[in-house]
Formats: sequence, C-alpha cells, structure tokens
Amino acid sequence: MIKVNYQNKIWNLHREDNILILIDVNNGSNILKIEKREFENLLYQNIIVYLDDYASQKQTSSLMYFDNEENHSEKIKTKIEIVKRYVNYGKDYNKKDFCIYAKKQLKIKWSLSTINRVITDFEKCGNNLNFLIPKKQVRKSRLNKNIQKIIMDCIQKEFANTHRKNIRNLYEKIKIALYKINIEEEGFPSYQTVCNYVHKYGYDLDVEKKRLGSKEYYKRYGAVFNGVKTTYPLERVEIDHTYLDIKVYVEDTDEYGNKRALFGRPVLTVIKDHYTKSFLGYYLAFYAPNTEISIRCLKHAMQRKSEKYSEIGEEWIQYGRIKEIVMDNGTEFKSKKFAEVCLNLGINLIYSSSYEPWLKGTVESAFNNLSTLLERLPSKIRKDIIVGQKVEETVISFQNLDFLLNLWIIKDYHNKYNERTKNTANNLWVNYFKDNNILDAEIENINFDLMDVETIYRKLSRKGIIINAVRYNSNELNDLFKRNKKFKLTKITNDAKRFF
Repeated sequence: MIKVNYQNKIWNLHREDNILILIDVNNGSNILKIEKREFENLLYQNIIVYLDDYASQKQTSSLMYFDNEENHSEKIKTKIEIVKRYVNYGKDYNKKDFCIYAKKQLKIKWSLSTINRVITDFEKCGNNLNFLIPKKQVRKSRLNKNIQKIIMDCIQKEFANTHRKNIRNLYEKIKIALYKINIEEEGFPSYQTVCNYVHKYGYDLDVEKKRLGSKEYYKRYGAVFNGVKTTYPLERVEIDHTYLDIKVYVEDTDEYGNKRALFGRPVLTVIKDHYTKSFLGYYLAFYAPNTEISIRCLKHAMQRKSEKYSEIGEEWIQYGRIKEIVMDNGTEFKSKKFAEVCLNLGINLIYSSSYEPWLKGTVESAFNNLSTLLERLPSKIRKDIIVGQKVEETVISFQNLDFLLNLWIIKDYHNKYNERTKNTANNLWVNYFKDNNILDAEIENINFDLMDVETIYRKLSRKGIIINAVRYNSNELNDLFKRNKKFKLTKITNDAKRFF
C-alpha cells in the first residue's frame, strides 16, 4: 500500500480518475480529496513525501502505481452507495434481503454475492472506508539501483543507435557489463525484464528515433494532416509523373525512314484540379520525365480540348488559365525553362515538402484511380504471365491506350460521384463556370506556340552565327555583331526553321 506523510500524518493513497484520495491511517473517517495537478505540486515542494523509497523514484512520480481502470471510479461510487444504505437500513434486513434491496434500489447488475462481499469487507475494516483501497500491493523491483542504471545506460549506448541491434544482443551486452562489476549470475535480470525496460522507457529515451534516424522516423510516425482547402476550380492544380505497369508499342521511323515498332512502359504525366478533383490534362511518352513533357502536359491542361475521339460522344469540358501549380522537387520542375513558361503564363509555382504527401494528395490519388482501368487491360504487367505467351496478347498500341484514357476520364471518372466533394467533377465545374466565355477570354491572349520553345545561346562573329551546323549571315546580323557578340535565341521545338 502506498503511504505518504502530509501535515505530520500518515495517509494511504487511492486514485479516482484525476482525484487523489488521502485516507488517514489512524482515523479512517478522515478523508481528503486532492486534484492530481495540485498533488504533484505539493509533491514537488516536498510538502507531501512518499514513505516508500521505490515509489518516490523519478519514474514513479506520475502516480503510476494507482489503479487507473476506466470503470474503477464507477465501482467505487457504487460501493459507497451500498455502504450508505447498509449503515442506514442494514439493521432492518438480514444480509440476503438487504442485498436484494440494494440491487433493486441502485439498479445495478451486480450479483448478490458481490454486494455481500462489499458489506463483509466494510465490516472487516471496522466500518470505515479503508476497504476501498485496492488490496494489490506494489511489488518492489528485485533489481537494485545500480543494475537498473546499467540497463538504462546499455539501452542508450548499445540499443538506441543506427546499428539497430536486437534486444537479444542488448541482453548480452548487459550481462557483460554486470560481469565486469562482479555481480553473480543469480542477480542478473531476465531477458523478459530487459524487454520490459525497452518497451517501457523506449519512448522517453527516443529509442525508435535514434535507431531509424530523423527522416525515416518522421516518414514512419509523422502525423498526416488534411490538405489545403480551395474555393473554386483552377485555383490550385497538381502535377506529377508515373510509370504505367503495362506494355505498349508504337510505330515509329528510324533515321533512314524505315518503319519500326517500339515496346516499353509509358510515362504518364497528369495535371489534376484540386477543387473539383477532375483531370485537366495528361501527356503520354516513352522517355523519362523531363521539362518538355511537363510543359506539353501543362499546355494540354490549359487548352480547350478538341473532339479527338468522336465515338466517345461527350466533351472534355475542363480547361482554362491556372492560378498556381503544386509539384514535387523533381529536376524537371525546377528547371529554368519550366519556371520561365509558368512566369509568362502568370502561374505561381509551389514545391511540396518532402514526406508531406497530403500537400499533393489529389494527383497522388489519381494514380490509384487509374489502377482500376489498368487492371482490366490484357497488357497489364503481371507476375503470373504464362511462359511462351505471344507478345501480341500482352501489349496494347499507343493509340488504343490514349483512346482508353480519354474514354475513362470523360465518361467514367468525371461523371462518378466523389465522396469527398459530395458531387461529380463535371457538376462542380459546370456549377461554377456556367458560361465558357469566361474561360475563353482568359486564354485568348495566350500564345501556346511559345510554350514549345527552347532557349539557346550562340556567339555572333563577323562570319555570322552557326545553328544546327548551318551558318547564317546578313547585314542585319553584322550590325548586331558590332553591338554585342553573345545573343539569346528562342527556338521552336517542333520546327527547326523557326528562330527568334
């Protein structure tokens, strides 16, 4: 039983929720109730002093010994009510009749034997409330303070580091440390005791953080918050790339004009609107993500989509000028060319922080949604492909994949009810942009051809300038040479003849 010295008296301690009950040892009717915070302040000021050395240790100052079951306070209240009725009306009944009476009056589900046990314990304690104190005694640790200190030191030095040794190795290190101070093997802690110490004090010592490292620990245990709130379409869009787990072929011509078929996994770049959760545009390519792919995807998202496949029967209505775009820290997004294009279009660039996927969760969820489409394709890369199966049966043409993506986005995804927005993507878009004239007016003055440009630097001489192994010279270039020798040229990516 935990005993303390307070006001020059010895008290037994009992806990009821956040209230500490002090019961005088010499006079059971003398009861004090103190809140937990006030008790800890008195304990800190040494006004209340533990009489048990083990209970007064630092790790026990948080009242870890008190009974803290969720339903314990209700049990205590019920026992007190039973005792009150027994003191007032117990003389009028025998014990069995009184138990029936108390159960009926208090409307409790306790058995008669349990109620009788409460009365018996009350009488054994001399008709005072000492019987409410739990009978469980606090078992003092058999390990002395020196051994406990060695265990804690070994946990910090041998276990809480990036070597990630297991508890079995830690146990061996503890035994070696105890051998060095000539402690007999009978006094060694058990393996289970060491496990209990690791699990009990691991959080306070930041064991997991020291073993994993700050980045991995934050990635595994960091809190996940809600994303940014938006109030209208095109306010915030998100862009990202992914490799599709399907085999695709496309017909192409080599440098000699011969037809050839290319096979591989395509890269899909997607731009998605945060408010409506709709797809604004995408771009399919066979090469690794780069700046050119990102710009072409941005161009497709902002332009009005023509009816590319008439058999779909519906129009892709999402387009318009973007206010801000969110992306990761890929080199293709941090390039000077991508920044210049967004600057000319008046688009704010936002780079999401590492290990914070909720800042870019809309486009991340788009790839999960695409998996429902890819699973139904025969060209899906699977681990159970039969050996010797024909290639034609496990690939899909680039054109068919492009058609399926358009069909799935326009017919399925944009008309599907979204649990988060409580509406469909098309309905949210139409409710806000009731007239397309607003969208058309915003993109009317945008020269989309300038998005397919590449900035190059060339040195001008008396002989003119060399571009793609072709020399250009004129009187106008000679006049420019007299002013400056180095010039910045803008080249149309898809047209080798256009420079300005």
